[in-house]
Amino acid sequence: MGNLEANLSKSIRFKNSNLLCQLISIGSGDSVSSTDATTEKDFIDGFSRVLNRRLSKQDRQLWINLGVIIFNAQSSKSTNFKTQVTLLSSINRVAERLDKWILPVVYKAAFDLFKMAETPTSTSTVKDNLEEASRIINKSLVLCLNDRTNSLDKSRKHGTYFFAALLLKVYKKLGGNTALASSLVKVLEQQHRLKTLEDPTWFPKAHVISVYYHASLVHVSAREYDKARNKLRTALTLLNSCPASEKLCLRKNKQLILLYLIPLEISFSRKTPSGQLWEQFPDIAKVYQGLVNALMSGNFKCFDDQMLQNRRFLIKNHLYLLWSEVRVLIYGRLFRKVYEIRERSNRIPTWDFANAWAYSNHRESAILPTALSTDDISDDNKNKLNQTECYLTHAIYHGFMKGYISRERRTIVLSNREAFPKVEKYIKGTEIIINLD
Repeated sequence: MGNLEANLSKSIRFKNSNLLCQLISIGSGDSVSSTDATTEKDFIDGFSRVLNRRLSKQDRQLWINLGVIIFNAQSSKSTNFKTQVTLLSSINRVAERLDKWILPVVYKAAFDLFKMAETPTSTSTVKDNLEEASRIINKSLVLCLNDRTNSLDKSRKHGTYFFAALLLKVYKKLGGNTALASSLVKVLEQQHRLKTLEDPTWFPKAHVISVYYHASLVHVSAREYDKARNKLRTALTLLNSCPASEKLCLRKNKQLILLYLIPLEISFSRKTPSGQLWEQFPDIAKVYQGLVNALMSGNFKCFDDQMLQNRRFLIKNHLYLLWSEVRVLIYGRLFRKVYEIRERSNRIPTWDFANAWAYSNHRESAILPTALSTDDISDDNKNKLNQTECYLTHAIYHGFMKGYISRERRTIVLSNREAFPKVEKYIKGTEIIINLD
């Protein structure tokens, strides 16, 4: 009998998940997994002799089956995707009859399967591998969600967010399978409403942050921007609460969250990043600072040029549509400049806005009417005025400005009180965003 049989028995008897994780590291060559057995039968005989006899017949058989998989893989000194699928499936069956101590072993097996799925085999594509991996990992998630252990300290529910995050990563690799990902997010939200997962602080913080981040990407894809923003803000708050020494606080993790949170905050709260944020995250500044500057100056042409310049990055990260939504804010900024130039008059001719829009686009000649009457304006310019009124209506509808349009006089009448509403100065809990006004 070798170390493999003895250490397997030891890990089971003393619930040593670290030792068991070493044993399932296929092909590692560690002395803990060496064995004298030359055949599968020899291994089963040796393992059966040292296996805890207090285990039920069914539990013994499950452990023996898992041991055989490990033995065969260790004997070949290598593993492949199919072997890892079989390994995780066997571990899932064992874990169904155990409590929280087995979770690190399932974590490792599931994560290894995910990494292996990213490499095609001679008989399957990456897509095939990821689809199969998602089915097996989903079973790992289910065995956590369905745990009915009375003691929460021993409950497998602790692993829920790990497997949920891993599944969302798989779906993302599958091209952002929105249907499956949305279904999973809804399941988690339902469990939360049932108070099964009501306290995220009870789970490992890294798992919660990962789930909130990947769930927010699902919401972005579904254009559920408010839900996405709430989850990203929660994730960033949790991340900021971690000690600076923790690996979790790596700049990269904050950067991933901010890539999506910045355009969402601009769109919903009318706030832009501070200069300090650009200094802390130069990679974000490289892509976003030009867009924000164009927004602040009310310059459509500059904004569109920046979108075109960074189009590949924005499309790859599913950010292009999000920034297209931000583009409408330029109307509010541009029209406010007209308001300031007109010395805050509450009655402004529509053509002033039309001229500003044409100038901002750098594409069309200005209208420049010579009289207050619009009778002498060409049909082409009348169409431009009509188009501008549509933009003004859009700005009023979205709350960028308060007022109404007098079509008869070709004039916009603005509210005497707060024609351009102000917003809060800071995002609560982040201290990284400043007022857009």
